[in-house]
Amino acid sequence: MELDNKTRDEIQELVNAEVFNKTEIQYVENSESKSKSIVAGLHDAAVIATVKNDAEVQRKFSDQAKKSVNTELSTIDQEIKTRQQSATYNANEEACKNYGIDKHVPLWQITLMKIGSGFWFVIYWIFASFTIAPLNVFFKGIKTFIKNSYVVFVFALIAYLAIVVGIPLLIKFFG
Repeated sequence: MELDNKTRDEIQELVNAEVFNKTEIQYVENSESKSKSIVAGLHDAAVIATVKNDAEVQRKFSDQAKKSVNTELSTIDQEIKTRQQSATYNANEEACKNYGIDKHVPLWQITLMKIGSGFWFVIYWIFASFTIAPLNVFFKGIKTFIKNSYVVFVFALIAYLAIVVGIPLLIKFFG
């Protein structure tokens, strides 16, 4: 790439300002390292001048900056989605565990598991209302009088069977 006169003059001014305008020049034992430093300085000045004056390079910087901004915005968006997904999972953790799912599933799947878990809870509630809940109520009531759990369970089971089986049999025979 060939430099125009203006760029060449700017570089020369930078060199003069860096090298010749110093009030005190220190002796350097290794002249190669001083040469490297001068060349590096000239290179940096040429890069700055190129960026300032070359529209094509400026366009490349602008395009890259746009890509960087878009990447950062996409990253922030993904972090927000991940936080939302985690919060939704935590709010519906029991429903997801009913289906054997641990974290990191899309929101629509969590919603399906929530609906499905609700359905199965209704089925369980109907079943438990006629089996587990009555036994548990009788168990708790009898346990206040009898401290042995096995004896309490037997009495609770007898009371439950007397109600569930006995009452319908009585109605059938006397009704």
